[in-house]
Amino acid sequence: FTTEIISGNVEVPIWRKLLANVSCNAVAALTGFTGNQLLGCEHTRELIIKLAEETAEVAKAKGLEFEELKFA
Repeated sequence: FTTEIISGNVEVPIWRKLLANVSCNAVAALTGFTGNQLLGCEHTRELIIKLAEETAEVAKAKGLEFEELKFA
């Protein structure tokens, strides 16, 4: 694997990781589903979207804007 050196605002990649952890990883851990299973189930997909939207709103309130959060 390769190591990427982060330049600029380090908060953006931290928030990207947080967004994944809060939405997908938490739901996967609670359900035991794989990524494909999470997205294949309407209920878990909706929950992931809601969790991601809420996390995105907090990031926006902190002044962070990046493409991954454009849906919020």
